This record gives sequence, C-alpha cells and structure tokens, in this order.
Amino acid sequence: MNNLRAILIQFSKGNQLAFRRLYDIYSADVYRVAFYILKIEKYAEEVVQDSFLKLWDNREVIDVNTSLNTYLYVICRNLSFNKLKQVKREQKLFRTIQQEDEYVHHDSDHFLTIKEFHESFEAILDLLPERQRLILRLSRLDGFSHKEIAEQLSISTNTVKNHVVQALKTIKNHLENQKPNASLSLILFLFTFFFND
Repeated sequence: MNNLRAILIQFSKGNQLAFRRLYDIYSADVYRVAFYILKIEKYAEEVVQDSFLKLWDNREVIDVNTSLNTYLYVICRNLSFNKLKQVKREQKLFRTIQQEDEYVHHDSDHFLTIKEFHESFEAILDLLPERQRLILRLSRLDGFSHKEIAEQLSISTNTVKNHVVQALKTIKNHLENQKPNASLSLILFLFTFFFND
C-alpha cells in the first residue's frame, strides 16, 4: 500500500490498516499545527487524536482525489481553536473564583473542590431535557459557537439559541434557589461558568 490514492480508496471503504497508514503519514504534521496554536503538548496530542477520529467518521465522504493534507489541516485548525477557547474559558473561570476566595473564609463550607463542581454541574444538566443538555454541553463545555452547533446537529441557529436561552433560564432559577444552601464559591463558580459571555 504505497500509493496514496490506493490507500485512500481502501480507507474510504473502512480498511483499518489503511487508516493506520494515513495516521503514520500525516500525524506529525497535524501535531505541528495543533502545537503551534495551543503551545501545550497534552492538548496538541488530544487534538491529533480527535482529528483522526473525525477523519475516520467522515471516511465515506472523503474525495480520494483531493489533498488529504489540506483536509486534515482544516479539521486540526478548527479543533485546535475550539480547544483554545475551552482552555481560556476554564482559566478565566478559575481566576474569577480565586479572586472571590480572597473575600471568603477558607473553611469546609466555602472550599470549592473539583469533585464538588463536577457533581453540581452534572446535577444541573440533569434538570434539562436531553436536547438542551446536549446543546449546552457543546456551547459551554466544548466552546462551540451557535453556528457550529447548528451545523453539527443539522438545525437552525435560532433553534440552538432558543435551546440555550431556555436551558440558562432553568439553570438560573435553580442556582438562585440554591443560594441559601450551597457554598458561596460554588454558586459563584457555576453562575460564572454558565452565564459568562
């Protein structure tokens, strides 16, 4: 399987050996693009894996006569910028909570743990209908724009916006009702996470 077009033809038919060959040929270039954007080895490696998973998912529609290098570059670039948005959002949120903690006593009632955040985050998402939950994850956790989500789910941008608005309304009501019973840091963190736009 030395001929690239022959490899692509086999790959488009679901041949895993051909897929592995393409990974061997292109993964280093994909990594360089991801690392150039993200500057962090771990994130670049994640993007490489996600890029090739996306390539595999789209194998049946790949044009075997096109430049796979260009195709992979576009996938990698988009995933890298999405990852960058996600990382920057998380960094901003943690800075916010650290600043707020200067005004909060650091006892067991106010210490925000990662476990506590994730448990509360998942509990809040469970309040939502399945479609709203998926769209909010894509928006707030994965950092996709409304347009990108609409394209992924084959729905209109307005539909995405409506789902997000309804989901945030439900979450806001829930968080406001929780204020007397939960730690100040946790409530602030969740409010900032969901309503930071």
